[in-house]
Amino acid sequence: MNEYTATCHVSIHDALTARKEGDDVEIMGRRLGERKMEVFLSPEKTIEFARGLLALAGAGEETTRPRAVGDRVRIMRGARSGRIGTLGCIDESDDGLPYRVDTESGTFIAWTSAVELISPAKTTPDVTPLESCVVRAKELLAGTEHTGADVVAMARLLAGE
Repeated sequence: MNEYTATCHVSIHDALTARKEGDDVEIMGRRLGERKMEVFLSPEKTIEFARGLLALAGAGEETTRPRAVGDRVRIMRGARSGRIGTLGCIDESDDGLPYRVDTESGTFIAWTSAVELISPAKTTPDVTPLESCVVRAKELLAGTEHTGADVVAMARLLAGE
């Protein structure tokens, strides 16, 4: 049985241990050498958790931040975490939630801070980056008096033009 242990760098008596338990992965926490808790994760949740740890540690950033509209992606953070869709827009000006993920038919799923590339866009999208940001521009201008020119100007700003 493989087992991996991470010992706290502040207290050598505190640690987390992960090991295979049937089909699941058990993660156990020790405090002052005593077993305090354990969590059993499915293989899918274990992978998601491990990717989250890598992202927190600053590793593998390129694989979690695809940059092409049309890429097939998995949402990695937020209420829709785990959902798969197509990258519909990248708002370079938004450090918090730059990725818009849509269903294959173009229906909005979520804006999110982290996505995992499943597969790159098969072909160059028929939609330009400017066109893909029109939807986001409309969302940002909702509830205000605006014209079509205002939507286009906002979309250009979002597209970095």
